[in-house]
Parts: sequence; C-alpha cells; structure tokens
Amino acid sequence: MSDEEIDPEILAVFLDESAETLAELGARFVALEADHDDRQSVDAIFRTVHTIKGNAAFFGLMRVKRLAHEMEDMLSLMRESRMPVTASAVSLLLKGSDLVTQMLSSVRAGESELSQVQASDVDDLVAAIKGKVTENNGGNGLPVVLMSLDQVLTEPGSLQEVRERLKDLRERVRQMHAEQQGLVSKSSRSNTPKSPVVELQEILGKNPAEDPTADEAKRIAELLAQLTEELSGPSQQLAAEMKLEHDRVVAIAGFVGLLREELLARCEKLTAGPKPKGKKSGPKLDTAVRTMRVEETKIDQFLDYVGELILVREMFVNFGKKLREGGAAGGLSAEYQRALEAFTLLSHSLQGSIMEVRKVSVRSALQKVPRMARDLAAKREKDVRVQVAGETVAVDKSLLESIEGPLTHMVRNAVDHGIEGPDEREKVGKPRQGTLSVEASELPDYVCIDVSDDGGGINAAKLRNKALRLGLINDFQAERMSDQDCFELLFAPGLSTAEKVTDISGRGVGMDVVRRNVTDLGGEIRIRSELGKGTTFSLLLPKSVTVQILDGFLVRVGDQRFVLPLQVIKESFRPDAEHVVTVADRGEYISRRGQVLPLMRFGRVLGLEREEDRRSSTEAIVVSVDVTSAGAAGLLVDEVLGVQQVVLREVHGIDVGGAPFTGGAVLGDGRVAMVVDVDLLAQLA
Repeated sequence: MSDEEIDPEILAVFLDESAETLAELGARFVALEADHDDRQSVDAIFRTVHTIKGNAAFFGLMRVKRLAHEMEDMLSLMRESRMPVTASAVSLLLKGSDLVTQMLSSVRAGESELSQVQASDVDDLVAAIKGKVTENNGGNGLPVVLMSLDQVLTEPGSLQEVRERLKDLRERVRQMHAEQQGLVSKSSRSNTPKSPVVELQEILGKNPAEDPTADEAKRIAELLAQLTEELSGPSQQLAAEMKLEHDRVVAIAGFVGLLREELLARCEKLTAGPKPKGKKSGPKLDTAVRTMRVEETKIDQFLDYVGELILVREMFVNFGKKLREGGAAGGLSAEYQRALEAFTLLSHSLQGSIMEVRKVSVRSALQKVPRMARDLAAKREKDVRVQVAGETVAVDKSLLESIEGPLTHMVRNAVDHGIEGPDEREKVGKPRQGTLSVEASELPDYVCIDVSDDGGGINAAKLRNKALRLGLINDFQAERMSDQDCFELLFAPGLSTAEKVTDISGRGVGMDVVRRNVTDLGGEIRIRSELGKGTTFSLLLPKSVTVQILDGFLVRVGDQRFVLPLQVIKESFRPDAEHVVTVADRGEYISRRGQVLPLMRFGRVLGLEREEDRRSSTEAIVVSVDVTSAGAAGLLVDEVLGVQQVVLREVHGIDVGGAPFTGGAVLGDGRVAMVVDVDLLAQLA
C-alpha cells in the first residue's frame, strides 16, 4: 500500500496495539526460557508475531514483515514440537522482538523502518533464525517449505534473490526424503482428554496461512456447538456468540482469515474461567464492556476544564463568606449554602470520574521487569527468579510514565548489587538462584510498589562509616543513628556501599535522584532491610494527578499568602518560650513531644521580612512539615488561613528563579498564591 493510501488513524491504531502486545512479550519470553514446555507462552508469542506480520505487510512495512515471518516459522515449529525450545532459540526471538519494536517506533516517529536499526542487523538476524530452523529436523518439514514458498511468491526481490531462495527450497525438499515419518507431537501423545477450548485453539492455530481442511472445518463447528452446550452463564453467552459469528461468516464468505483471528481471541477470553454446567462457576466474564480510543490531549483538556470548575467552586465559597459577613438574610444565605453544597458534590464527582478515565494499570511498567532482570542477571552471571504481582492496580497515566525510571533503577540495583552470585549464595546456605519480587498494591490514598530481593541486605555500619569519611555526618550524629537512619543515608549524593561501581549500577549511586523523582510526583520512598536476608524498597505514589489538583494548606507570611501541600503537613501550633532554643552557628530549634525540630523563618528565607517586622519565635505559628532531607521541620508563619483544594498552574511572566515554588494557584477571591516546595525551601534555609 502506498503512503498516499495509508489512513494515518488506522496506522496509529496498529502501532499502538503492536507496542502494547510487544511490551507484554518480555515476560512471556522469560517464562518460556524457564519452562521450555510452556505451550501457552509459545502460542501467545506466535499470535502476536503472526498478527504483526500480516498488518506490517498491509502497511508496506516489508522489513518488519520479513523478520516477523522468520520468527513465525520458528514459533510454528515449536508449537508442533518439531523444534525444541532452547535458550539460544529464545534469545534469537528476543532479538527479533527488540528489532521489530525499534522499527515500529521509527515508523511512529514518522521515519523509515531502518532509521533506528541497521539493515544488516535485520538481515543477520533473519539468516540466524533460518539457520536455527534448518539445523533442526523440524526445519526441513513441509510447513516450513510451504511458508518459505509463500515468502518467495509474495516478497519483492531481484531475480538472483528469488533464485537463491528457490535453491534453498529445493535442498529442503530433498532432505525431507530422509526425514523420519510419523512424527507425533507431545500434545498428541498425551492420554489426557483435551478440553473443547484447547482443541479448538489447536485447530485454529495450526497453519494460519492456510484454510482449514474439510475435516477441520467440521470439527470447529462441532466444538463450538459443544461449548455452547457445556458452558454456563457469561461463558455460555460468549460461546453462543462465537458459534453465531462462525455460522454467519462461513455462510457468506467461507472460513476467512479474519474469522480465525476472531475465534482465537474469544477462546482466550474463555480460558479465563469457563466452567461446565453443574460445577462451581469461575470468574465472570464481562462481555458487555466496551472501550474506545481517545487522544490523551483531549482528556488533558477535559481535566483543565475540571480545574476551572474547582476554581469557580472556591469563588462561590469565598462569595458565601462575604454574604455571611455582610449579614445577608437567613433564608437567602441558607438557600445559597444548599446550592453550594450541591455544586461541590457535583464537582467532586466530576473530578473523581475524570481521574478514573486517566487511570491505567501498572501492567505495562511491571511486565518489563522480567526481561530487564533476565538480561542484567545474564550479564553479571547470576541466576535470578522474578516474581511480579499486582498488575491490575491502576494509577494515573502521567504517573505511570514517570515511575519507570525509578523502578528501573531499583531493579538494576537489586540484580547487580543486592542479590549475590550463585557461589556466594551457596556458601552462606542460600539457594543458588536469587529471587526478585516486584509487587503493586493499593492503599487508601497511595499506590505502593515494593521491589524486594533476598540478597545480602544493606550494611548499616558500612553506610555510617562511609558517610563519616565523606563528612556527611559528624561523630555526634553517628553515635545516635539507628539502622533505619543509616538506610536514609543511601539517598545522599554519591554514597554507595557497593564494592565496585559497575556499568549497570551501584547501590546508592543516583539514589538521591531516584528519591527526588518520586517526591516530585507527590510520593515517597521507604527502605526495609535485614543484613544477610534482603532489602525492600517501597515506592508510594498518589493515585491522583497531584501536580495539577491538590489539597492545599493556606498560610500568610506578612501580606503574602502561600500554599503548602497538605500531604507534608503534620500539625500547626504556637510554641512556648521555654521550648525554643538558639544554637550557635546552627540556628533556631524547637522541642515538640520529645522531638527536636529545626525552625525555618519563612519570611526571612524568601526575603519578605523587614528588620522592624521581625518578631520572636513564640509570637509566630509553627507549621510542622515533612522534609525529605531532614525529616520533620518547623516553618514559622504569621497565620494559618485554612485548607482548600487548589489547581496548580505554571507561572508566566514572573521571575521565580531560585525560589522554592512549584507553581501558582488562583484562590477563591481571585488572588494568586504561590505553591511551596518544602524540600527546596529547606535547601535555601
């Protein structure tokens, strides 16, 4: 198809769907490498590659089509047990998946297939896959010959190239005479009766480039009828829809390729939990759920409108205060209050709904972990088993795109420096194979992602001694630090406990950046570790888009108002004189419930305070906040104005260079208040 004929929207859908399915293959490949008899993974990989091959040809992406075709040949033989699944074969398929991903990424960027990869890389991999297929007995089988013949007839090429391909085919046909006859696949040797769904999948997945034989077509119809009779509930409804679709299409056009793909897709849904009548039903299948693709910019625009609605709500709140202060009639004030409450409820509901629309599962981030860990472990000559859980947990899409960096860093550190080598593990009585677990879970206000390893753990004493040598802490502090306090030193720039820094990672190297990235998202990172047993890093991320709509703690300093993120506020109080002390060269501190907090004079840090306006600490209000670098700290302000939801806006036309602000927020009375980043404020102080 020429470029002029390609519908950009259809191409975009193909590229989106291909990116999603290719991303899911990483975990499938790792599972297949661990269990070479994992038929389900082979089938899933085959279907993905087969679909991409067909669509790539439709859009004229012949390099993608050629590579996918060779991968399909290999996978087809694996499905029929005519070629063994080996580590070297899986590695070739992994390389093929990576190259296809890169080529499709180039097309998405409006470039050619080969803008990110070399043509020689594709050609070399194609030759390697062909060689792997040929060296196996299954490589000389009739299915491969037919597929290769189809390639000769459909792919463009010079006369010399066609002759070479035909020569190769002739050699394969000659070798077929020496091939042992009557080969039986593992599945056909099994004495266990196949379920109708499994048998249907096998028939549909066999030789996808060919129409089913008369016997196969008859058996497909019988199996569909059998499923309709044996299943119950939503599964029975899905089976009935499959049979109806099959009968309708076959009557009109015969058994076309599109029908095969549709039936295979619905078989996957049935395997999620179909149960025969009379048995306890499995998970219900919601076949009524429908989805649609919407441009992300349109959703963001909708969210902007919701932000404006929240601003209008705060304006109404402010207007209501003026009504009460002005002595408005009781009936009018009460009626206004009822209308305001209804408006508030509606705006909250609308905000919640749009936040749900923006949510996606963390699957796309977690499913990259097995492949990543597998490659890193191979490079470091380690044996690592990966466990992933909680893939259905949902987060805002903007957060999902931002957590991949921190998650990648955690996984790399765990494999490189957390988990010991096989020999070292064996010496201390551990299994030679290490375990890396990544699990997502939901808390009331946060999504938690735990990255755990069963390695050597973090040596708190070693961290403390290194921090002393670097001058990050003094002797007085070192003597009073708990192990947990020592773990926090990992987030100090340049601090690492690794014996050597590798090209992969060094535990501690860059961890300050990891924490910064997480806190910028409105989240936090925690550490649990036990020497000799392992370490867990917990990433806590907010469920909503805190960078746009946040709950604010409004304070006044002088004649200026500022917004502090409510999530960092611990309490506010007016201090007693006996609890405030000044330490030479250290500044002011306050004792609160057995804890000593450093005090930050908000106005002094921002340059808003005049000498004659300065008051004692006891005349101000202390707002206790959580600061990443210093734990709890006290912030001196003149007045606490209350809590309200605000919309974070980028500030234009105002020079805030070097100031501790993340943006501005329009308040209910129309004035603008700057939103404070307490970590940056602490650095300035």
